[in-house]
Amino acid sequence: MGASGWTIVEVTPDNHLQETLFCAKNPKDPGYREKLKWLAKEQQNGLRLSILKKGDRNVGFIEWMPAERAWRPIDAPGYLFVQCIMVAKKSDRQQGAASLLIDHVCQAARDQKKKGVAVMTSKGTWMADEGVFLKNGFTPLDRSGRFELYAITFHRGAGGGPRFMDWTVCTVDYPEWTLLYANQCPWHVKAAAALRDCAAGYGIDLFVHEVTDPQEAQTMPGGSGTFALLHRREVLADHYISTTRFTNILGEQGLLNPGG
Repeated sequence: MGASGWTIVEVTPDNHLQETLFCAKNPKDPGYREKLKWLAKEQQNGLRLSILKKGDRNVGFIEWMPAERAWRPIDAPGYLFVQCIMVAKKSDRQQGAASLLIDHVCQAARDQKKKGVAVMTSKGTWMADEGVFLKNGFTPLDRSGRFELYAITFHRGAGGGPRFMDWTVCTVDYPEWTLLYANQCPWHVKAAAALRDCAAGYGIDLFVHEVTDPQEAQTMPGGSGTFALLHRREVLADHYISTTRFTNILGEQGLLNPGG
C-alpha cells in the first residue's frame, strides 16, 4: 500500500468473490457469471482486470490486454490496449485515481517491452472521453464517427502506429434484425434477453448472436466491438440499450405493431 493508501489488485477467478468484478457485484447474476467465464478464458491470453482500492474500498478499475486480443475494432500490434476504465466517485477522480490506473498499465507495457498503450475514447456516458488520457501523455491517432483512438508510444519498433479498422463495412449477411453481443460486459446478457423478449412482443424475430472471440469482435459492425443492434445491415445502437430505447427505435423504423 502506498503512502496515500492506494493499492491495485488483479481480479482472478480465485479472488473474485472477495474483490468483485467492480461493475458487477452479485455472483448469482447471469451477467456476472458470464463475465467471469469470459475473464477466466481471456486471462490465459494476457487480459487483466485491475481494481484500484483505497483501504478496503474499491475505487475504480481498468481492463487491459495485448492489443492483438482487443475486443474493439483496432489494429495496434505490439501495444497494450485499455478496454475499459472507470472511477465511480467524482471525489476519487479529482484525486487522480484514473491516472493511477493508467500509469499501472503503462508500467506493465514498459515491463513487457511493448511499444506503448492504446485506448479507444468517445464523448458520452458509455466510454471514457479523451481528457484523462491527454493528461497522461496520450495523443490522438485516428478517428471514426464519435470514436477516437489515442496512444502513448514508448518506442516505435517495426510497422505503423495504432489505427481503427473499418467497421462501417458490414461483410456478413445478417438477418434483418440482428443483435450481436459479447460477455466482455456483464450487462450484455440481461440486455440481450430483454431486447429479444421486447422484439417478440412486437412480432419481430430478433436474431441474437454471442460474439465469442476477439477476431470476430474486431471485425463486427459498430464501434464497440462487443454490442451492435442492426436492422437491414444498418447499426442502430453500438452499446447496450434499454427496452425503452429499443421501443423508440422500433417507432422510428415505423414497426410498432404488437403481436405482428
